[in-house]
Amino acid sequence: MSFRHHIDDFMRGRIIGKIEEERKITDVARETARGGRVRSTTPAEDRYIVLSAKRNRRTTAHQVANQFLAASGKQISLKTVARRLRGGGLYARSPVVCVPLTRQHRTARLQWCREHHNWTEHGKFSDESFSLSSDCRRQLIWREVILLIGKKISRRRTDIRHAVSWCGPASFNYMWLRMGQ
Repeated sequence: MSFRHHIDDFMRGRIIGKIEEERKITDVARETARGGRVRSTTPAEDRYIVLSAKRNRRTTAHQVANQFLAASGKQISLKTVARRLRGGGLYARSPVVCVPLTRQHRTARLQWCREHHNWTEHGKFSDESFSLSSDCRRQLIWREVILLIGKKISRRRTDIRHAVSWCGPASFNYMWLRMGQ
């Protein structure tokens, strides 16, 4: 059932006058007061929430809510924090963890792979665990959408520079040997 809000004669006259001025109904509705729940945060507080998440992108929504409580004295829900961060262009994404490699690291790995390129299927071994994904995906970070657009890496590339940039040490050697077959 829809609720009707009764308005007084003065407000009714203003609305009719604006419509007679050939203004759009949406413009008239935007200018008149409306009902609904009052927002729990102001635009300045929304900016504070987004800024605190941008300062440390590994903070959780719970930590951001606690920081906001300490700063303003207002208790807000985790859903409110997530909505404000989404409104500020931040979304929860898994961090990309890569080993920072210098040119010397890349050449050393390439040399090792070239020395061992003729290993057979039985000769492959690794004494360390590895994963072909870049992260265990347990902790999320707040990342802007703009940062995601140009950063997608196709995992089917066989170029050594791209392989080194997203693989760990053992997975790189394993992948390089698999590509050599």
